[in-house]
Amino acid sequence: MTDKIKIKINDSSINLKLNEFWYFRYYIKNITHFYNQSENKSKKILISFPGTSLQLIAGQREAQSISDQVKSYIDFFDDQIA
Repeated sequence: MTDKIKIKINDSSINLKLNEFWYFRYYIKNITHFYNQSENKSKKILISFPGTSLQLIAGQREAQSISDQVKSYIDFFDDQIA
């Protein structure tokens, strides 16, 4: 099992340590809930990546891509445990 998780963003990627990834998972859930409200769909937000000094100004499309990647990793880990 890896000790880092790679999140791809546009043409680059960010590596998060596992403990940072689990925190980031809950952070992304909040962002998803934000974008589920119709009045927020066109807004841009600032996403901070824990354990790094990196930040990203993102719209709904970028946030959804990150959320999909996080969900994919969670599904993978769930399959490994089961």
